[in-house]
Amino acid sequence: DEALRQVAATFGILPARRSTYAATGTMHFPAGTSAPVTLTHKGRADQAIAMIAWPTHGAYRDLHDTRVLNVLGAVFQLRLTERIRETEGISYSPVAAHDASNVWDDYGYLYGRVEAPPATLPKFLTEAQGIADDLQSKPVTADELNRALKPLVERLERERNGNGWWLGQIPGIATRPRVLDAITTQLAEYRGITPAMLQGGAKRYLRPATAYKLVVVPEKPAP
Repeated sequence: DEALRQVAATFGILPARRSTYAATGTMHFPAGTSAPVTLTHKGRADQAIAMIAWPTHGAYRDLHDTRVLNVLGAVFQLRLTERIRETEGISYSPVAAHDASNVWDDYGYLYGRVEAPPATLPKFLTEAQGIADDLQSKPVTADELNRALKPLVERLERERNGNGWWLGQIPGIATRPRVLDAITTQLAEYRGITPAMLQGGAKRYLRPATAYKLVVVPEKPAP
């Protein structure tokens, strides 16, 4: 009670502040590419990077949809690891995830990325789009959903038990009402995600026509 009285008499009488998250202008992910955009680097001739990404949206534009996409990104990571590392042997550590802006409502993307020898990059891009196509054509199994979702939920539960996570969330509550919605609905919505929701998300976002493809290859090819 005394803490509440002191806050009301000090911080509570300050004027309302403008949002520190106000975004100016617009931000949109690049349009899809039929052929990869190619950049070069001056490093080792046997090292290159490929990335494929599909546009989504900002984190707060549709909280439920964002969470479905986050889990879809985790499923993509499982499949990419199995296909690229274990089956094709292209790279030991491919990466996939969903990255949504906390500022721009229209900016987000789900991606797959690999560091590998230059000659293997076309195979990676083909395999990655193949995974996207498969996720659209049929729902994931209950086991695959569990393998993607369980670690995510367990991590969130651990983070929410620590002060660090809450200190990171509190500033947003004061200026963005959707942050409070995100906190209060977070765990329940993640636990309620189904294979059908993931398939629906894949159909909406992982279309070949919207895929942006990028490769970064050596300036000097290997002899």
